Amino acid sequence: MQPVAAEDALPEQWIPGQEVVVSPTPRITKTYAVSLGRPVWPNIEVVGEHAYGQGIRAALRASGAQVGVGRDAEIENLSVELVAEPDNPYDSSAISVRWNNNVLGYLRRDDAVRFAQPVRRVIASGLAVVASARIWAYDDGSQLRSRVTLALPEPELIAPLNAPPAGVTTLVPWGTAMQVLKEENHFDVLSNHVPPTGAGLLLVSLHKEIRTLKNGNERSFVEVRIDGKRVGELSNVTSAHLLPLLEHTERIGETAVAYAKITGSALAAELVLHAAKATDISNDWLATGPHPVPALKPWAAHYEVSPAYRR
Repeated sequence: MQPVAAEDALPEQWIPGQEVVVSPTPRITKTYAVSLGRPVWPNIEVVGEHAYGQGIRAALRASGAQVGVGRDAEIENLSVELVAEPDNPYDSSAISVRWNNNVLGYLRRDDAVRFAQPVRRVIASGLAVVASARIWAYDDGSQLRSRVTLALPEPELIAPLNAPPAGVTTLVPWGTAMQVLKEENHFDVLSNHVPPTGAGLLLVSLHKEIRTLKNGNERSFVEVRIDGKRVGELSNVTSAHLLPLLEHTERIGETAVAYAKITGSALAAELVLHAAKATDISNDWLATGPHPVPALKPWAAHYEVSPAYRR
């Protein structure tokens, strides 16, 4: 299949199973943290560290963890970059792990295959894929023994399947899981967003709505929408945690957008919202808005990226 331009990559609504190839964006200008702000333990093993002792020593030194003969060193929360290497002569699906452009190792082959789609999508969008790493190293006098592990979520939870709504939006920080209610009444909409794997990440917009009760009283609640269409709502208790934030964003003319995990099949779908409560939002965050959603190319099965292999 020949590459197509990003604007021609998808129809208005993505059709599950449709394969599209998106052409690469050659220039990397900004970063994209794959954790999306949520805590992730170093759970992915890097391989080949023995061949990249120079880069590992440099990363340790820069972090103040000098390794010496007969003693070990360890650093955590090191920001590293995942780089797809389509021109790698040994494996065209290879993904290297780099710090300050120094290779520290590679993802295992099976992990490289699993993470290929979201990593290449981010790179093709002109963003550097950034993750957190832990490095342990020991110099036994003859060689440097080291272990590098990455903190990565599941591949399907790295990049959203859909685009944010139009207009001025602000992305609510990742937070506590909140079950969306009444999504079964909107399966006609949600069914269009269930990916082939059965689980994925979506961008949803949050809106303050008012319901009139039988006694005439009014009660505010949070409505959840995808592409402007209602897909459910939050309970009264959960809504109370977000309403002050929505009142703020609506007052300044912004639409609050958050991440939600969708799971399902051709029979049913479930939506779980991940958004910080109003009490967890800092004044600094409020003062520096809006916080736009990172601009990614439309979802596609495959992306072409530029050569990046380093000998």
